[in-house]
Amino acid sequence: MPVSSQPADIVTPYEKKVQKELAIYSIILLAVFTILGVYTYLNNELITVHLQLMIYTACAGGIGGTIYNIYTFGTNTPDENWFIWYSLYPIVSIFFGAFSYVLVAGGVLVLSGQENNTQIQEFIAQTILFYMGIAFIAGLSTREFLAKIKKVAEAIFAPAEEPEINTDSQNPQQNQGDSQ
Repeated sequence: MPVSSQPADIVTPYEKKVQKELAIYSIILLAVFTILGVYTYLNNELITVHLQLMIYTACAGGIGGTIYNIYTFGTNTPDENWFIWYSLYPIVSIFFGAFSYVLVAGGVLVLSGQENNTQIQEFIAQTILFYMGIAFIAGLSTREFLAKIKKVAEAIFAPAEEPEINTDSQNPQQNQGDSQ
């Protein structure tokens, strides 16, 4: 993509065309994510609960990423990476949304919540909405989500500290008794 040599506040016809195409792309993505979520809901007997939740959270993450794109259209100045970024952000958000479910359901990311003692259907609905909400936030805030995942990875994969080895040949209890 050519970079404009004009001041940032002046938009070239080419940039206007790209903005229009990205807006249409974003609207199509919102429709696809919504339709896929509704289709999954209406045909839930065909797939497992975990797959349903993966689809719901992927769609919610994609919707979050697409909404972020739409929100930032007017605030970012086009450059050579602009089109690629806006094209890929919703796709990346789909994966972040789906993996937010995997990480929370698997216990890698622990979030506090209230214990639910209501009927099982209400509990299931709240659980689905909880995962979709987390996925939407992950899609909307991919930088922050990625930073959190990096912190979790650092905590999991940090090298273990080696235990201190007592080099005295005497019994440690004797050493304590000698110092008293």
